[in-house]
Amino acid sequence: MKLVSLSRTGLLIVAFGLPGVAQQNGYVKTAVSPSRAGVFIDGKYVGPAGNLGSARKYPVAAGEHEIKLTEPRYEDIVTKVTVQAGKTTKLEQKMKAVPPPQPPFGRLRTISSDKFAAVYVNGKFMGHVDEFSNPTQGLLLNPGEYKVRIAPVNGPEGNEETVKIGAPQVNARAPLKRDSSRFDALALTDAGPPARRSPNGWQTAEADRTRLGRLGF
Repeated sequence: MKLVSLSRTGLLIVAFGLPGVAQQNGYVKTAVSPSRAGVFIDGKYVGPAGNLGSARKYPVAAGEHEIKLTEPRYEDIVTKVTVQAGKTTKLEQKMKAVPPPQPPFGRLRTISSDKFAAVYVNGKFMGHVDEFSNPTQGLLLNPGEYKVRIAPVNGPEGNEETVKIGAPQVNARAPLKRDSSRFDALALTDAGPPARRSPNGWQTAEADRTRLGRLGF
């Protein structure tokens, strides 16, 4: 848009209006099973798929984008979508399950002020903080040492710390340092009750929401 006006001094003033940023953007929505799968758009973590469902959408620049879906108990999906300005592109995917890891398990608990912050174990996305944040939840991992990192959705990458997951008869406690994003992270490891088989894989008897790590770290 061009605006032309004449000032009191007789100068001709020409102003050009730039297109609105909103007009250059489109949106991405997801319908993914399982809905807790992490969504990465062009390498950036934007939250669990369930957050980009019927009531929400994620703004992106118009054009082609790479979307990665990842969940530790399913095969990763990487695909590309083309987003048109002012329009919404919906990605529908059903992920394929992989064989569940086998016990014994220790349990990793995470706490952060950003409940959707990403949790990485040995560099691999495991889920978001709120999935592993209370005494009846936790990420089940085989005993051993792991590199754990908690990164907020919008913020720095977070600090990586080494956490030791104990054998079933061992209880351990390993606090993670406060990182530059100013949120608290805490990793707790313990054996928890015996694991049992459920429709969703190996889980503790405490809660069906407990999540599993994938073998082969």
